Amino acid sequence: MHLLKTLFTAGCAVVVGLLAHPVHATDLEFDGGKSLASSRSTDAAFIEAAFHEYRLGNSVFTLAPDVSVGWIGGRNLSQRIDGYGLRQDAWLFSAGGRLRVGQAGDWYHNFFLSFQPAANFGRTIALSSPLEFNTSIGWGWHHFDIRVRHISNAGYHEPNRGETMLLAGVHFSI
Repeated sequence: MHLLKTLFTAGCAVVVGLLAHPVHATDLEFDGGKSLASSRSTDAAFIEAAFHEYRLGNSVFTLAPDVSVGWIGGRNLSQRIDGYGLRQDAWLFSAGGRLRVGQAGDWYHNFFLSFQPAANFGRTIALSSPLEFNTSIGWGWHHFDIRVRHISNAGYHEPNRGETMLLAGVHFSI
């Protein structure tokens, strides 16, 4: 039931975000890969929506609002620290911004840096608090993208090992 509630809430947020920008293109991305924490890897998957980018003043930077829903699988591992293990799946809902340099036609405009505060619906050694921070650096070209993502709570709650992952996927403009 908790999983259904989380998926429903995240789905509603994505729909509201899509409806908020009906005249602008939205990129919908489907990414999967491997996440590493405590020297153990697991599968990870994310759905992300990046909205219309806005130029930051007269600078060369643009910022696009983005939201994501993600899952990081639990690990078959008995290690426990302060009551936290790595067996539980983590579900995350994030919202933030994606920063790019240059204009849409520039080759380097395909690179991006994103930062999103995230609500965490699972507790593990790596992700031990309800608030986490999702930081990504990536590159997208045509309908493909690749990124390195790190999620942690910035040290405000222990343990704070974080999850670091390599994700690749496809995206479409809608």
